[in-house]
Amino acid sequence: MYRSGLFASAVMSCLVSWAYADTSMEAAKTVAVTHFRKGNVLKQKGRLPDAEREYDLALSSYADAANVRLARGQVRYLLKEYQGAIEDFDFYLARVPDDAEILLLRSISKSSLKPEDVVGSCADLLQIKRLGVSLENAGIGGTDKYCHGQDGWDGN
Repeated sequence: MYRSGLFASAVMSCLVSWAYADTSMEAAKTVAVTHFRKGNVLKQKGRLPDAEREYDLALSSYADAANVRLARGQVRYLLKEYQGAIEDFDFYLARVPDDAEILLLRSISKSSLKPEDVVGSCADLLQIKRLGVSLENAGIGGTDKYCHGQDGWDGN
């Protein structure tokens, strides 16, 4: 293979393929950023369904964008699409597990499902407490009553 020049050709082919793959990934990220920014503008204007579509387009270009998942989750929460919001928050929190604000939004989303997910909601509230955030001082009252009997509450 080396004597016939095929080796050099194979190496060049691999290098060219790698270069194009890298370029296409960068292009995908650029497209995702464009749609993400459009989504943010639409969200600020209150055009939530349009913002969600832009975030969907961003994720179709670059699915691993945690910031886009977070933004889409917030829009879905506002649209009362709680199951979709939870999925997006799950993705984001897998990468940023100590974000108390998003843990709270996910907790509220879980409690808003029909049927409500009390276990999941209380698990998120417990995680917020473990981060050192006072739920009462944050204006989130009644959690002891809501979560009574759940794992981690009341000494369980």
